[in-house]
Amino acid sequence: MMKNSLFILLVSGLSACTSAPSMLEYDWSGKEVSCESTLMLSDSSLLGVAGLNMVGADDAVLYVRGGEYCLTLCRIEGDSLLWQRNLLRRGRGPGEAMNPVVHELPEFDRLCVFRNNGAYTEEVYWLDGVEGGADRKWDIRRMPDKDPVRLTLPVDTARFLAEVPFGTDEMIGLYTYGQSEVVSIGLNYPAELAQYSPQRKAMVLGGFVAKCPGKNTFVYSSQQGRFVQIFDLQDDRAVNVRTVYNEMPRFDLDEANGGIRFRNESQLGFWVFATANYIYLLDAGMCIGEMRQGRQGERTVNVFDWDGNPVRKLRFDRNFDMFSVDPEDKYLYFNTTDIEAGMEQIRRVAL
Repeated sequence: MMKNSLFILLVSGLSACTSAPSMLEYDWSGKEVSCESTLMLSDSSLLGVAGLNMVGADDAVLYVRGGEYCLTLCRIEGDSLLWQRNLLRRGRGPGEAMNPVVHELPEFDRLCVFRNNGAYTEEVYWLDGVEGGADRKWDIRRMPDKDPVRLTLPVDTARFLAEVPFGTDEMIGLYTYGQSEVVSIGLNYPAELAQYSPQRKAMVLGGFVAKCPGKNTFVYSSQQGRFVQIFDLQDDRAVNVRTVYNEMPRFDLDEANGGIRFRNESQLGFWVFATANYIYLLDAGMCIGEMRQGRQGERTVNVFDWDGNPVRKLRFDRNFDMFSVDPEDKYLYFNTTDIEAGMEQIRRVAL
């Protein structure tokens, strides 16, 4: 489950317009699929489960909101979730984490977790796969104390996409473990934001990044507006950049405080998940004004291949916020709440 870097600052002030080229839109005629979800049975309580991340065809890491452990491992057998073991203890000390995100690198058979402290990453945790007993330990690497860095996503076992230093006029940088600074990869902000400072650009287009497993190919999706780009990383540079969506967020400036406020009519962006075959973009189906009013839009998932071609639009029988797909693109899993019973559920959809 991908929950990567996000920057939002809500303030009010002067008006600012973002001019843009013709917006990229897609004809989903003949590509829409209605999906019916089925309940996954569990041999243990799912109380507090906030999401899951598939780490193979039959294993899932569950994110837990409360309790002693923040990550647990379950195995999928048929339509059942079978508890295997706890993976990571909740806390702020070494070998612990509060709200971790698991990144899987199947080409290395490793799991990666960042322990973040505010604006930077303190430690990187590695685990060699999920097989083995409960006594297996995470390999913990301490990040340098000087010139702290906030990591976003592992590229391999030594390099990471990272937030660029304050004031840098690029969307994403590259950090190599043991080095002292984040370096440029040449992924620039779109021309529509050229008039704004790097700080404001980061506020406007903060978002999510996902990796194509086994390749140095990535997809970036903005949290606000609908701006999505695919790029390859070659010789530590972003190349072959292709734009899937180009709708800029709509916002107002506050010159006094140096911030921005997103307008009510600005669209919410896509949350992104990726497999080796496809990119899955979760559309909240509403603008930010509707979200501020507490409304619920219809969740759909737009599926693209890694060349940026539209494949399918998935519609569901209930709403959810995040999801995971198995590596073979057979099932999509999501967590939701049974309102009547007040209990968390894991459900899945056959793709």
